[in-house]
Amino acid sequence: MSASAIGDSARGFVLRQQTTALKAELDRRSLESTTGQQADLGRALHGNLGPLAAIDASLARAEAHLSAAATAETRANATQTALESLSSLCEDLAGSLISVGTGTSSTAITTVAGQGRVAFDAALSTLSSRIGNRSIFAGLETQGAAVASADTILDALEAAVGGLTSAGTVAAAVDAWFSDPAGYASIGYLGGGDLSAVEIAQGETVAPDVTALDPAIVDTLKGLALAALLDRGGLSGNTEEQAALVKSAGESLYESAASRTALSARIGIAQDRIADAQTGTAAEKTVLSSRRLSLVSTDPYEAATALTEAQSQLETLYAVTAKVLGLKLSDYL
Repeated sequence: MSASAIGDSARGFVLRQQTTALKAELDRRSLESTTGQQADLGRALHGNLGPLAAIDASLARAEAHLSAAATAETRANATQTALESLSSLCEDLAGSLISVGTGTSSTAITTVAGQGRVAFDAALSTLSSRIGNRSIFAGLETQGAAVASADTILDALEAAVGGLTSAGTVAAAVDAWFSDPAGYASIGYLGGGDLSAVEIAQGETVAPDVTALDPAIVDTLKGLALAALLDRGGLSGNTEEQAALVKSAGESLYESAASRTALSARIGIAQDRIADAQTGTAAEKTVLSSRRLSLVSTDPYEAATALTEAQSQLETLYAVTAKVLGLKLSDYL
């Protein structure tokens, strides 16, 4: 083989290498010009990726906090709505119960007792509210119902008051059943313990701990259950004692209003904390995103200039290749 042939082969190899390198450079510059970001972060940051990794970790943590806060917000809002529904039920019924309880009309007692049973059913339905497939008031047992059915609870209460003949003893027995660990907490409440607190911002947690075992909710159910028992024939035949029990049910609901208000206020404080955490984390995320962008972004003018230069160099190399080796430009495209 002649020296000339070897030289031509070597030149062709070198030119192909240069072409490949320039095409890679053109692709990189084109990507940077299109995306506005560095294609080779290691090169752009001179191999020091530590600051970028720290920012990415902080951004991931901020996203996790925002996600947790959004979940907590949804739960708190649903809890607040349910409490408002319970309060509305009680406010509408309590006045009627006390009004009827001051008289001895068996028809009025029957009517308001029926309203009490409807309200009791509605309250239990509210306590069975869910967010997606997660129960709101069941604590750790998020997949199951928070409370038993109205019939299950009333059956247990009827057994507890069986044989009692006065409004006072019936009310005391109902109160004892709801307070007894073997009563409502065992038969009526189907949920589990309190959920763990969740971190909604750096060093900031909230505890979604409202269950159907909360004293405010238990007190509410007591009053409603007294009226619902009358609908089942409680103290039948003794209109005077029935009226006294109706009045006792109404007074119980009025008294439970304070504890419901306090619980609602507690949830409201949690809602405010969640909103503040979301605002703070969103601001932090904005700052972090800006810092990250300053590390990975390219100057638009410089990117466009570098792209034009790479294109020019490649076109020049194609022209030189064609002239030196007598090859077609299409061989290199």
